[in-house]
Amino acid sequence: MPWTSKHLRWLNINGKQITTTNGKRILQVLAILFCIILFIINYKGFTDIIVVIQENPDDFWRALFKYFMDNLAGGEG
Repeated sequence: MPWTSKHLRWLNINGKQITTTNGKRILQVLAILFCIILFIINYKGFTDIIVVIQENPDDFWRALFKYFMDNLAGGEG
């Protein structure tokens, strides 16, 4: 479903409705920022998992499980 001005009526700044073009630009910027944040989170997680696997080559599944459980509990793996 394409975005129209009907969908962007909630975008108001100082009581002025943002035009469709500006509203789309704002949504594009937010989407790009969201993608960058997701990339950073995934990259950090991937490197952490690689380190756990390299440090525990014999039993990395158990180490990976322990790493995830420690991170869920707020520990430092």
